[in-house]
Amino acid sequence: MSNESFILSKTSPVTGNINDMEIPMTIRDFSIAMQKWRSGALIQEAFPNLPAPMREFIMSGISPKEWDDMFGMGDDEGDVSDEGFDPYSNTYTDDC
Repeated sequence: MSNESFILSKTSPVTGNINDMEIPMTIRDFSIAMQKWRSGALIQEAFPNLPAPMREFIMSGISPKEWDDMFGMGDDEGDVSDEGFDPYSNTYTDDC
């Protein structure tokens, strides 16, 4: 497995801000996955090793913070917390 990554910059359609996200794959692998997606594969099939927030960013340019700002549930009881969430492995750590 490669430890290479690169920074992807996209303009958010929500805020107009340019958002950056580190994508943990080589540019070559990213290009191959993008071709699969543009050819009709579902984003989760083209990028199976990336968590949903990264795939959403690739599709829309909307950052996870912008999603939270738009659709976050706040601190209401019953909400799921992001505390301890690792977006690169799409898992929660044991210390949350």
